[in-house]
Amino acid sequence: MGLAACVNASLFPGTWAQSASVGANPVRIPIYNENKPPETPKLEDLELRDSVSQYGITWTYETPAHAGQFINGDWYVVGAVTVSKIDPAPRYGMDVADDEIDEGEKKVSPGKRCRNGSMLNLPARQAVAWDSGVRNYYRPEYRAKLPIAMKSGDSLASSISLRQGEKVTYPYHPGTIRGEDDNSPVKTVAVLTCVADPLPPDAFRPGYCGHDPKIYLARNLKRELLPHFDRPAGVPEPQKFAKNFQRPWCDAGFFSFDVPQESMPNYAQWYAQGPANAVLLACGDGLKPDDTSTCFVAQALVLRTMKLEREWNHEAFLDYVDRWMFEEDKPFRIEIAKYCRPPYSQDDYLDDSKDWFHEGYADQAWVKQLWNKFRSLSLAPTNNWKQKHDESYYLNAIEKQRKR
Repeated sequence: MGLAACVNASLFPGTWAQSASVGANPVRIPIYNENKPPETPKLEDLELRDSVSQYGITWTYETPAHAGQFINGDWYVVGAVTVSKIDPAPRYGMDVADDEIDEGEKKVSPGKRCRNGSMLNLPARQAVAWDSGVRNYYRPEYRAKLPIAMKSGDSLASSISLRQGEKVTYPYHPGTIRGEDDNSPVKTVAVLTCVADPLPPDAFRPGYCGHDPKIYLARNLKRELLPHFDRPAGVPEPQKFAKNFQRPWCDAGFFSFDVPQESMPNYAQWYAQGPANAVLLACGDGLKPDDTSTCFVAQALVLRTMKLEREWNHEAFLDYVDRWMFEEDKPFRIEIAKYCRPPYSQDDYLDDSKDWFHEGYADQAWVKQLWNKFRSLSLAPTNNWKQKHDESYYLNAIEKQRKR
């Protein structure tokens, strides 16, 4: 639904929220509420256009169509339309030269090669057609080839492939290139949505998978549910942080083999940490963990302070984070150090200053400050992880997985 728009709508209490746009001119996102909802435009109010562009991708229509924008700037078109051209142009087969092929892509038959692929109504399964360099999950049968007819409820997702040697600039993994290790070959993805009627300007873009007709509105965001935190030292600037969520996050495969690398992280650890940090920023005055456990701290604090434990319905997760933050781990580190192997050394575990390896570490100091100050807002005990729990559900799940 345009997570950047949600983040901005909560980060900024004024009339307008400044979105970190990819282009030279940032998008200004107005803050709406239920008392002052925006008017829905009439069809004749929308511009009649023969093309629209987003994140370097341009869709051209066979005939001009009325186009509007969701609150985050993504485009929609009203009524049935045929996309006759996409720029950068999708390339298939031998249009993808031999010197463009990744080492792992050589097993793909030449006729099934692909760059800058598009998909109409992405399936919610491990199957993508962006680029034939996607490991394990490339499925050429899902390629949407021009001309592409769209009707109301359709979502067309188009991509740009990374060139050989082109370096990614996304802040979580700058410098990565396609064809190296597990890196995705996809640069970015943009989504064009077809709707039946004009939408109010505070509408969020619907999901790009399936045909869910429900449209969510920014006026209905429950900002009052956010607790208020004093802004700690060292927090990132909200405008810069929101840029991490500006473009669509698309990861239908596993282990980020298919993610658009200029749009989102290429490692699932940050899928949890990033949005959780964003909510913590939204709790401040306008306000990354590398160890897997540390990336859960912000997420757990959000759930605790917003009193969402029952809705989350996974007590084990919350107890785990409490244990990570409160337990004295020195005896465990001493034991682990006896068996550690390169690239880690015993000193990594025994040196108290190397806190990356220690329980209680939240990676970013400002997250740790907020935890120390506001974990107590929840009345839940901090030592519940010491209590006996019914673990049969998890043990049965593990056993079922082993038998597959």
